[in-house]
Amino acid sequence: MKDESMSSQTIEIAAIFNHGIQVFETIEKFNHWASKPNMALEGKRPIDVINTSTDLKKVNALLTRIEEGVYT
Repeated sequence: MKDESMSSQTIEIAAIFNHGIQVFETIEKFNHWASKPNMALEGKRPIDVINTSTDLKKVNALLTRIEEGVYT
């Protein structure tokens, strides 16, 4: 069961990276954004908070907001 959970989380993380690259257009720009503290994540870096399903959803929602032009 643990392997299935880890596989699912790995797929979700890959989807976040794909979404981020789509939003920022390059992996370099996405990595830059993901490595900086973010107020919407209580000052945490997106790369540091993708260890749970809930946090993955928060980062994905934040990427969607950026994609739609909502930065606050």
